[in-house]
Amino acid sequence: MTREYFLDTYKYKSTASITDIVPVDNQTYKLILNKTIFHPQGGGQPSDSGTISSNNITFKILSLQNNYDLDTVEHLGVFEGVDDHQLSDILSTTFAVGQMVELNIDPVLRSLHSRLHSAGHLLDVALSCIRPDLVPSKGCHFPSSSYVDYVGEIPAADRMDVVQKLQHQIDVLIRTEIPVTIDVSGARRTIQFGTFSPGECGGTHVSNTKELTGMVVDKIQKVKQSVRIKYSFPIS
Repeated sequence: MTREYFLDTYKYKSTASITDIVPVDNQTYKLILNKTIFHPQGGGQPSDSGTISSNNITFKILSLQNNYDLDTVEHLGVFEGVDDHQLSDILSTTFAVGQMVELNIDPVLRSLHSRLHSAGHLLDVALSCIRPDLVPSKGCHFPSSSYVDYVGEIPAADRMDVVQKLQHQIDVLIRTEIPVTIDVSGARRTIQFGTFSPGECGGTHVSNTKELTGMVVDKIQKVKQSVRIKYSFPIS
């Protein structure tokens, strides 16, 4: 299937055709499309939210999952305001396999997720400028908890100094308004900040570092054999 969010973070509406629809329980269905703008949870980024609709029938997205074996995104959700009798008719007509549907994602949530994910990569870039010995291992880019873990060590006595240097470096990168580019070559997709080294990623991202204004490096803590650097944006 075509993942439209791979190339365009800001595409909030689209159309697609249904390739399969599978009941999960009495109310929940799994919808498979030939293409999607919805980002499923994965790579440290949470799922988008939104709706899929046709002829005034709305399918509300509850969650999104990657099916890596089939290279598809599974859209799990419920039909809003529909009784059992109507549902039977809908599944054989409006939402039958082959029918075209309209996709709409929540743009505010998409924007937040993209900023948080890009901020994690910007943290990588900033840290490489002051502590290139620390290697990123995993990240979490959820609104409730955003951090990147790095293999290596920062002594407790040095952590506040590193936080301050990181914050300064990040502020400079944001003020410089560095373009963020995405490249897709076969199965490989990378994100790159200006001329800094690209990194592989399947998430959604901002187009310029200026969109990350307000990013704050919160603290550094030790986690097993790694250090965890937490970051956030002020609540608006």
